[in-house]
Amino acid sequence: MVSPAVGRPVTAGRAPASSDRGRYFTLQQAAVAFPAFTPRLLRRLVQERRIPFSRAGRCIVLAEADILA
Repeated sequence: MVSPAVGRPVTAGRAPASSDRGRYFTLQQAAVAFPAFTPRLLRRLVQERRIPFSRAGRCIVLAEADILA
């Protein structure tokens, strides 16, 4: 199915492709790269499910696009 407004395929509610989401950060890396966010705040946002995240083994990984949103 193609979206009439943009002419791109519709992804049926799936998350955007990884290339659309930019770089990925662990919680510590995100806290260093974005000084407005402390590791504690990021952990709280993940725990409350207020920010999308992925798991890579034991690490929680955040996409740059999700942090900036």
